[in-house]
Amino acid sequence: MEKILVCNGDSWTQGDNPAQTPDWEAEKTLPWYDIPRNFGSHGVTSKRILYKFYNSPVWPKVVGENLKFKTFNAGRLGDDNRGITLRTIAVLENLKNQTFDLGTDKFLVVVGWSSMLRQSIFEFIEEKNKFTKSQRRPQQFFREELPKSSMWIDDFILNVYTLQSYLESINANILFFNAFDTFDYKNSRYKDLIKKEYWFNNDPESAHFLDLLQKLFGVKELYQESKHMTEGHPTDISHITWAHYLTDYIKENGLN
Repeated sequence: MEKILVCNGDSWTQGDNPAQTPDWEAEKTLPWYDIPRNFGSHGVTSKRILYKFYNSPVWPKVVGENLKFKTFNAGRLGDDNRGITLRTIAVLENLKNQTFDLGTDKFLVVVGWSSMLRQSIFEFIEEKNKFTKSQRRPQQFFREELPKSSMWIDDFILNVYTLQSYLESINANILFFNAFDTFDYKNSRYKDLIKKEYWFNNDPESAHFLDLLQKLFGVKELYQESKHMTEGHPTDISHITWAHYLTDYIKENGLN
């Protein structure tokens, strides 16, 4: 039986910080950033996305090393929660079709959810004569009219529930957290679909990664420049710190 860690999220999972060194030629020497090349229709095939921050100690790498799990980091910068949901399922289905047995091998899936206000849209690119996926944040357009409206909350819950149900069906161990945004779901008509036991500290509402940086290092906001945050993203030391908290939580709760 092999122990496998699959991590997913946006840039706070993949890594997207100027101090995190790109290595475009790392494909042949990947000890941990070992994502299957073909995820299917919701997959990531670009070398830029698969291997961009291979050299950096982002939290999936550190957690995998701490636990001695074979690690797959499927995080993709700029992704929304629907994309995170679909890609996580696609990655696991791809692994199932390779050498891994979802019924025998031990899977731990850790997902760092993005902001519920980040939504993908498709735009027509005239010079390419095709539609392409684009990320636009609805808060840029509806900040005053629809701040954390029930529409965004319900949509997020349904994404979480979709992934939660799939992971239960393959008997995976599950750990969810919010990377940098809060999640007030208690007034949603779908609130009972959320299972607190799958969330870091049994708390689906907090912005767990950002909250830790605020508590330990005094980070006040996303774009406060410091040795812990640069251009709205955690630095290596912040990733390492969060990874050790995650590792301890995983061990204490028998998820390993």
